[in-house]
Amino acid sequence: MHSHTQQHPLEERSHRMIEGFRNQLLPTASFVIQGESLSRDLLIHRLQQMVAVFEVARVAEASSRAALRARAEVIPQTRLLLEETTGVVKAHVGHEPTKLAAFGLRTEPKSKKKAHRRGRCPEVETLIELVEVKGGHRRTPPRQGRGRKPQERGGRR
Repeated sequence: MHSHTQQHPLEERSHRMIEGFRNQLLPTASFVIQGESLSRDLLIHRLQQMVAVFEVARVAEASSRAALRARAEVIPQTRLLLEETTGVVKAHVGHEPTKLAAFGLRTEPKSKKKAHRRGRCPEVETLIELVEVKGGHRRTPPRQGRGRKPQERGGRR
């Protein structure tokens, strides 16, 4: 199946099989399929049920593509509307965090350090605060694997 309007190969084959059973065999014919005895009409009915599933899937896929296109078209409009709405909200309620929170907004941190931290988990925040309190700055451990090769340092190979 290459196109969204083209039938699946099994769907095409089922249609041909249905037409063959309708046009070539008598309605009184009976067949044993998968260990079950089926009349011609019951076999045709089962094939039609399976074809219907392919048709439902094709309609659903087309609907999904249309919905995704519609969503893609509305995203820029939604962003613009939310940006303007945010400005209106801040103009009306100010920058008080509790009032902004009612609109799903939060105040921006004053410093770059706080802005950088905002996305971190609480455990990392606690560790950073401990390091800042104890030493003023952090020292990173030396990197392994840099510098001279082991044989140059007198080590073993």
